[in-house]
Amino acid sequence: MYGSKKDEVKQELSDALTRIHIGFDLWTSPNRYAVMAVIAYFLDRQGKHQSRLLALRRQLGCHSGENLAVTLGQVMREWKIENRVGTVISDNASSNDSCLLNFYGDLDAEMGPADIRARRMRCYGHILNLVARAFLYGEDFEAFEAESQVFDLLRRREDDL
Repeated sequence: MYGSKKDEVKQELSDALTRIHIGFDLWTSPNRYAVMAVIAYFLDRQGKHQSRLLALRRQLGCHSGENLAVTLGQVMREWKIENRVGTVISDNASSNDSCLLNFYGDLDAEMGPADIRARRMRCYGHILNLVARAFLYGEDFEAFEAESQVFDLLRRREDDL
C-alpha cells in the first residue's frame, strides 16, 4: 500500500506544473529524538495547489547546516525531485542558512550565495511567534520557555493521576 501511494505521489511531483517548493522543520520528539519533517508544495496538472509530506525522518548527529543539508538532499533524491526544487521555507535558525548554502550548492555548483539567499524563505508563523514572545516577555525568552515547561509538566502529572 505504502509503495503504491508513494509511486502516485512521485508521479504527481513529476507532472507538477511548477517547481517543487520545500518546507522543512526540525524538532525534538517527547522521547528525545531529533526529527525532520519535509513537505513539498506545488501546482498539479490541473493548476491546483497541492502539499505532500515527503519525509518524517530522524535526524542523526549534530544539527549543523551540513548535516541538515545531507538529510534534505537524501529526501530530494529519494523522491527524484533534486532538479526541480524551487524555494525552501524554514525557520530562522542560523543552521538553516548554512543548510541551504550547502543544499543548493550540492544541487547546482554554479548557484551563488545571492541566488541561494533569494530561494530561502523564512517561515512567517515562526516570525510571528518570535514577535508575540518578545511582546509578552521582552528579552527574557527563557522565562517564557521555563514557564511553558513547568505548565507542561504539571499537565502531565495531572493526566497521570
